[in-house]
Amino acid sequence: MSDANQTPRFRRTKRVAVVLAGLLILVVALLALRWQLATQRIDQVATKAATLAATRKGADSGDDARRAGAPARLGGASEAAGVAAMHMSSVDAYRERSADDRAALPHIRGAMDGAALARLQTLADAGNARAACILSAQATKCNFLPGVVRDSITQLSAGVALHHERGSIPSPEMLRALEHSRTSASALARECAGAPAMPPDAAWRYLLQSALLGYEPAMLLFSQWPPVDFGEPNTSVDAIIAYLRYSGSLTEALAQRGDLNAITSLTWEYGHHGPNVLQALGLRALPADPTRALMYAYVREGVMLRREAERPGSTAAYGQAHAAVERVLPAVDEAGRQWARQMADQMLATFTPDALRPSAPASEQAEEPTLWQQLEDICRE
Repeated sequence: MSDANQTPRFRRTKRVAVVLAGLLILVVALLALRWQLATQRIDQVATKAATLAATRKGADSGDDARRAGAPARLGGASEAAGVAAMHMSSVDAYRERSADDRAALPHIRGAMDGAALARLQTLADAGNARAACILSAQATKCNFLPGVVRDSITQLSAGVALHHERGSIPSPEMLRALEHSRTSASALARECAGAPAMPPDAAWRYLLQSALLGYEPAMLLFSQWPPVDFGEPNTSVDAIIAYLRYSGSLTEALAQRGDLNAITSLTWEYGHHGPNVLQALGLRALPADPTRALMYAYVREGVMLRREAERPGSTAAYGQAHAAVERVLPAVDEAGRQWARQMADQMLATFTPDALRPSAPASEQAEEPTLWQQLEDICRE
């Protein structure tokens, strides 16, 4: 009787297993297709950037421009460093025309009309990386920041209401945050009312185009986190995959130029200690490489000490100069430590005086600019 009962049970289990396996294969196939679709869209941006760079740079140096815009592939640290050299070539090429591109930008403060948008699009389509950066900032401002601010108001309002229900007093920080969100919502509504419509993917596409053309502020913005609108899941997938493909090599390129933000970021990324939520999901823009993390920790220390020597307190926002070395050092053997120190010294020797000079103190402003104003100001640096 027992054997007879086991046979149908076994058959049912087998059928369930077959169905689950089929569903798993289907899900994997759909994910692969979605990844391929995102890759094609990202390649379109890379190809456009390469074509624009080649057109502006001239036929004699077109090969370098095409390499600079070539799509990066997920891979090891050495691959990211190799692609970074191509980005650095784009940076050199763009610096020659950066001032001209800035002079060509229309002055926009507040609401953007159709004429200004069309002018920026024409400039971006002609290879003006600053114009592409501003278009990304405009899309960020009017496409999804209003939704982010609305969600913030909803959550903060619910928190204040909960305090009132319990007979407690909301914290001053919570009330200030709520007031700030309401002020931001009003400003966004005013500046985006009647603003020309832009595609949902405009924010990340224009920012990536600007970065691949060699505009360093755009490279830094994209490598930190691209504009992702989670209210548009389809667009968000493309943006995140683009981030995974390019953020590592863009950060490497900036770090090799002496950018302290990028250098600090790589001590975390290669050290496998980054606070990036994607890493918790097993998605990494760069592989864990403690030896390379230590190299950048030494570079970070060297840059900070030289800036501090010139103006004490100029690197206070970055913490202690030796902190990254102390964090990474235990994970690296003696041979790795020697290599990291040697390579760090070589990299420091290649930095220009500007990279080792403290940043100019921030000027005091009567009124703090909004987030979207800061984004546009970055694009006009």
